[in-house]
Amino acid sequence: YIKQNDLADFMVNIPVEYKSFVEDVYRCSNIKHDSTKWKDIVGLENVKLLLKETCLYPSKYPELFKGLASPWKGILLYGPPGVGKTSVARVLARELLGSKWELNFLEINVPNDNKDLNFLNSDLKNFIKNRPIQAPFRIAFLDECDDLTREAQSALRKILEAKEYKY
Repeated sequence: YIKQNDLADFMVNIPVEYKSFVEDVYRCSNIKHDSTKWKDIVGLENVKLLLKETCLYPSKYPELFKGLASPWKGILLYGPPGVGKTSVARVLARELLGSKWELNFLEINVPNDNKDLNFLNSDLKNFIKNRPIQAPFRIAFLDECDDLTREAQSALRKILEAKEYKY
């Protein structure tokens, strides 16, 4: 497990061509050690209940969620920093995907300069085009995306709706 401040100190000495790789390793190592559970998330009771009713229950009881009651295809969590959006997303991923959740969950912090859409064309696109690993689906969590430009929003929408990724 690597602490954030240790990573910053460590990254100073890493050559530019390896920084992306090191950040990916950091992300995976921290996700695997995150053991937050629903009970650990203080407050957000309405959010937790809504996510259980709209995501967990349809996954566990698919025969009850057909037609007009079919499950949502996407969720938007929004709010100020520090309210628990990331924690909720990780707990939800663990509940839905079980022991293989870290292989099927991608967390991307959208770059501040989102005019460079490389994050969409590399990490996200590769994640989406690959089949889930021993799970029914994959979850992509895009954090800090409140300032996406129209161009970035359009590119993201095209990636998420592309028919080539439907398996």
